[in-house]
Amino acid sequence: MQTKTLLFIVFILLIYSEKSFCQFTELPIYKDINQPVEERVKDLLSRMTLEEKIEPLFPFGFGLSYTIFEFNNLKFR
Repeated sequence: MQTKTLLFIVFILLIYSEKSFCQFTELPIYKDINQPVEERVKDLLSRMTLEEKIEPLFPFGFGLSYTIFEFNNLKFR
């Protein structure tokens, strides 16, 4: 009987401790759609590393590996 009571208490404590970790935190400015675009961009750029700012979104040649270039029956006149 004591084991069940102890397990129940531990279970309840785990549930309440989980809720305290999952409390809503303030939304970052760059994710807040109610903020002006300039402020959102400024906030996002301040959070990015130099590598993230420099790295292009689509590196050169994106998608070219799926393309086949082939010439058949070439004739010169």
